Amino acid sequence: TSYGANNYIIMPNMNSDYSNVVVEFDSKMESTYSGRLYFGYITDINDASTFVSLETVPSTTSSAHYSYNLVGRTIADNARLAFKWSYSSSWYQVGIDNVVVREISSDAEIVDFNFPTRMAVPVINNAAARVTATASYQADLENLDETVIVSDGAEYVAGATSIEGNVKTFAYTVTAEDGTTTKNWTVAVTKAESASTANDIVAFSFVGQVGESAIDSVEHTVTAYAEWDFDLENNDITPTIEVSPMA
Repeated sequence: TSYGANNYIIMPNMNSDYSNVVVEFDSKMESTYSGRLYFGYITDINDASTFVSLETVPSTTSSAHYSYNLVGRTIADNARLAFKWSYSSSWYQVGIDNVVVREISSDAEIVDFNFPTRMAVPVINNAAARVTATASYQADLENLDETVIVSDGAEYVAGATSIEGNVKTFAYTVTAEDGTTTKNWTVAVTKAESASTANDIVAFSFVGQVGESAIDSVEHTVTAYAEWDFDLENNDITPTIEVSPMA
């Protein structure tokens, strides 16, 4: 092809109305000024003139990730999603990878609630929209420095907090990726009344290890295996060790 030619990548026919779809992909250009990448759809795979652009992908010579929400877009029936690469001054290239077409999520869950003095994995009740967790007896309930992780694509807004005795309560509203599904959550963190006596090794690993370590908290032993060609005499094993919370 000569200068000014257009190249197309056409996706399979998905038999979708695309009304609840997100398209994600990575792209990288050889040049930021010679060539332009468009994302859109084509109604006749045998007629390039039926390509309709929905987005102009930013030109960058570094790999970048893009996500385009097709909700509210007008896309013709039986159209196929497609890319168009147009270059005008030279034969510059573009790379497109990791293309994902998926439905927009309506999940509005809290999937984890963490803070430095957390004693165990929290109990998450999706049906009741409630999370319960335990903090160390040394924790400062006023400053837990909490981290909230919600469903992919969702966002949350923090509401009021309160402290009664040794329990701190949080309120969160989580909005799903679809922008309309919301869920009001309550998180209750209880401060332990005494210091934990747990003093176990809960995880043990090292570079060159094969499989998971076998940890016996009764006999207080850890058994781990190295790769067959690992030189135990001359290799300095520097393990990564995780112990009981607050130990």
